[in-house]
Amino acid sequence: KIEERLDKSDIRVATASADRFLIQRGNTGAVTQFPLLIDLATNTLSVTTPAGTKAVTVLPDQAIQNLIAANIINRLGGSAIVDQFQAGNFTSINQLITLGQQNSLPVYEINGVSDQRLLGFIPVAINRNVTVSAETGQVLSTQESLLNRVVDLLSF
Repeated sequence: KIEERLDKSDIRVATASADRFLIQRGNTGAVTQFPLLIDLATNTLSVTTPAGTKAVTVLPDQAIQNLIAANIINRLGGSAIVDQFQAGNFTSINQLITLGQQNSLPVYEINGVSDQRLLGFIPVAINRNVTVSAETGQVLSTQESLLNRVVDLLSF
């Protein structure tokens, strides 16, 4: 019954390893160390963190699309985790992020790249680590190096 509902939404929930779990929709996934729960009565996905059980209302692909639409990032950076999972049964994943916890909230930790032009004509890639709430989809924090901040100010 769970499989039928998830298949309709194109959502996969799986055990990635002995201590890691995976939420996947389409070719985007989020890996977490926290157990995942599916409530069939309310049709909700939850994650059990040390702070308690929290609902995951924003899926990984939605979090990434929201960041791209807001022009915070243009693409994901770093493929080491993706390569690790493609070696297993998750060959359809090309975008992988982390589902963690910050201030007792479930959050997606996304390593992204913003492609810009320094002084309008020199292409540069600015690396950003963005934290997005898995409950609301809001950007909670953006981290980048001091050099990247200066380059970002001089770019458009």
